[in-house]
Amino acid sequence: MTGGPPVKGDMSRRRLFHGEALFGKGAPSDAAFVVLSGEISLLDSTGFHVMENFTHDQVVGMAEILSNQPRRATAVANGRTEVSMIQAARLQSAMKAMPEGHRDLLAGLADLVVALQQKRGDKA
Repeated sequence: MTGGPPVKGDMSRRRLFHGEALFGKGAPSDAAFVVLSGEISLLDSTGFHVMENFTHDQVVGMAEILSNQPRRATAVANGRTEVSMIQAARLQSAMKAMPEGHRDLLAGLADLVVALQQKRGDKA
């Protein structure tokens, strides 16, 4: 299946234990994750301060994919957590099917979100 938005069949599930890393800072942004249960915390560079939390139905890692940047922080499970993974290639394929103006708008918004998140993370 090509083009179009991600569908349930395109996602794989992953269960994490408390403190288990979903991904590390600087890693390639090869997937986004929908939190199905539990909580994912993004940690600052010290690994001791939470910059942001993601809970049920929230998406972790989308801005980095859309802006084509590496992971901005380490993400760990806060308690037992289950996520559903959406491959970056699938999202990028859906974006290619969009009109150019829409792609540019999404990429610009993603860059802005990443910059704001980095700025907020620097203050944590």
